[in-house]
Amino acid sequence: MHFAQLNQISPVYYEKTYQAAPEPGGEKAFELLRAALMSEQKIAIGKTVIGTKDTLMAIIPREEGILISTMFYADEIKELQKQYTKPVVSEQELNMAKTLISSMDTPFDPAKYKDEYQEKIRELIEIKISGKEIVASEPDRDVKVIDLMEALKASVEKAKNDKESA
Repeated sequence: MHFAQLNQISPVYYEKTYQAAPEPGGEKAFELLRAALMSEQKIAIGKTVIGTKDTLMAIIPREEGILISTMFYADEIKELQKQYTKPVVSEQELNMAKTLISSMDTPFDPAKYKDEYQEKIRELIEIKISGKEIVASEPDRDVKVIDLMEALKASVEKAKNDKESA
C-alpha cells in the first residue's frame, strides 16, 4: 500500500466505485483514515482479492465518507490512439469559452440527470404491451457548419438570460 495525491490519478484508471462503511466498533479508525486522507488530499493505493483475482484499488476520501474504486492496471489501459493537430485558439475565443463555462457553472446535482434511453425503452415496452404498433422515426440528416465564435456568443447570451430568469 502507498499514498498518492488525490488529483494525480487519471480517471481512465478507475473501474468501479463502491461506498465503504465501517464495521461496528471500527468507526473511529474509519473516520481517522478519512480525515487524515482529506486533510492531506491523498488517496491510498493497494491491492485486494475480489473472487479469485488480485485487484488494484484506491481508497478515496470524501466529505461524506470513503469510496473504494477498483482500478485497471497500467497494461490494461491503451494509449490514446487518436491524435489531432491543435489549431491556434485566439485570446478572444478562449475568453469567450471561459465566460460561457463560468456562466454555466453550478454545483453538480445528479438528480437533474435522467437516463432518457431507459425511459424511452420503458415507454416502448408499455406501447407494445398495450398492443399498439411501434413506428420508427427517420433520423435527422442535416449537417450544419457552425461559426464557433457566433455559437459561443449565442451560448454566453443564452446562459446569461437563463441565470437572470432563474
